[in-house]
Amino acid sequence: MLLLLLLLLLLLLLLLLLLLLLLLLLLLLLLLLLLLLLPLLLLLLLLLLLLLLLLLLVLLPPPPPPPPPPRLLLLLLLLLPLLLLLYHYYYYYYYYYHYYYYYYYYYYYYFYYYFYYYYYYYFYYYYYYY
Repeated sequence: MLLLLLLLLLLLLLLLLLLLLLLLLLLLLLLLLLLLLLPLLLLLLLLLLLLLLLLLLVLLPPPPPPPPPPRLLLLLLLLLPLLLLLYHYYYYYYYYYHYYYYYYYYYYYYFYYYFYYYYYYYFYYYYYYY
């Protein structure tokens, strides 16, 4: 009798285990189905969002027009080439030229004094030795 009861209990446990395994298999199948249908569901969600956006675009009033650009800015944009030309003129024909002009005279005087001292010492030695 006890043996029969134990066998029955074991059978019940096996049945329970089989049921659990079946449930797990069903869950895995559902998960697989969800994974297969996920791109489709996402596409559907995207379509719904696009429809909502379209509906909002249709129902909402249009935005106000942008303000006109400032006239001063337009004037500056028109005068920009002229300003660049003036800058170019100042830099290359005034600053650049005078800079080298100054250096030219600087070296000119430098050599002048150099030769002046050179002759001075030359005559100095000349008078000294002779």
